[in-house]
Amino acid sequence: GKRSERILWHGGRNLAGAAQSGMETGYFLRRFRKLVTSGLRVPQVPVGESTLPALAFGVGSAWLGDKEQQQNLKRTVLQALDTGFRHLDLAEAYHNSHVVGEAVQEWLQKTGCRREELFITNKVISLDSDIAQVCDQLLKDCRVDYFDLFLVHCAVSEENEPFAKPFPTMWEEMMSLQAAGKVKAIGVSNWRIEELQSIEGAAVQPVCNQLEAHPLLQQRGLRAYCETKRIDITCYGALAPLSRSGALDAAPLLRQTLEQLAERHQKTLGQVLLRWGHQTSRVLVTTTSNPQRMEEYLDMFSFELSEQDVQMISSAGFRSTQKRFTWPKCVGVGKFWSDDPMTEVESQEWPPSAKGAH
Repeated sequence: GKRSERILWHGGRNLAGAAQSGMETGYFLRRFRKLVTSGLRVPQVPVGESTLPALAFGVGSAWLGDKEQQQNLKRTVLQALDTGFRHLDLAEAYHNSHVVGEAVQEWLQKTGCRREELFITNKVISLDSDIAQVCDQLLKDCRVDYFDLFLVHCAVSEENEPFAKPFPTMWEEMMSLQAAGKVKAIGVSNWRIEELQSIEGAAVQPVCNQLEAHPLLQQRGLRAYCETKRIDITCYGALAPLSRSGALDAAPLLRQTLEQLAERHQKTLGQVLLRWGHQTSRVLVTTTSNPQRMEEYLDMFSFELSEQDVQMISSAGFRSTQKRFTWPKCVGVGKFWSDDPMTEVESQEWPPSAKGAH
């Protein structure tokens, strides 16, 4: 198609330049071959009335820091795009949209790809401000004309402070952004059933609710509620049981199950966790600065867990202590989330049974 022709033209031009400069052509050919095929590595899944790549590269908490860390982020985003990621997950709270914007423009110019071949998600946390102005600034920082998906980042601030603006008012502003063409789709992140119910009467419903989700935080009630409202679940933190110190040690049954399935499928524990996330949430956000890990994560699409495999992981995780690993200032007694997720309505049967209603 036209995209392949464009990549071939740019690749041929760059290859000729490499030959003239004496660059090792074998290395360039390997990179060129990867570029031609890399964008095909991540399947598209339906969300709302659109589709998006099922695996996103996140630029969140792991990348917060000084200018040196920001330069590291730019190099890593370029590497992620070269490796095959086409979905980038950003947020106002990360304060690095301008760095990602530099990387995206450099990569588009280098490859000849179009903006439309990337899917860019951003999120707003300054919800008591004019959301349209925040969006405009983020678009400027990212050097793009629109976001493919724009999310309300959380129902409270990072400091666990409630917002003064009512949720229906926030959502009206989000709908206006979509109507103006500044964003293609709108959704929420880290919303409980209570917040979602507050906008049930809105003309446009969230296409997704992006949540921390892994076998140790399944929130079956919230998932069931979202399913009844046709709100897709997308997830971050899929690798938390593996990456957070001591998490699997405290969940020996889950560790045993993951190790058993990893051996059976000849995959890593990380790939099995990502595959479980994909088959239960479909769209995942992950990150790494390691090129080999990027390849490993993208390789999750080379195999599939059986329904029995998925149930084994779900059961092992559910029988372990459920735990939230993110938003630490918002977790605890009297906070937005309980320190025991199983006490929350989001982890209970939905809809509530008459016997359990209160």
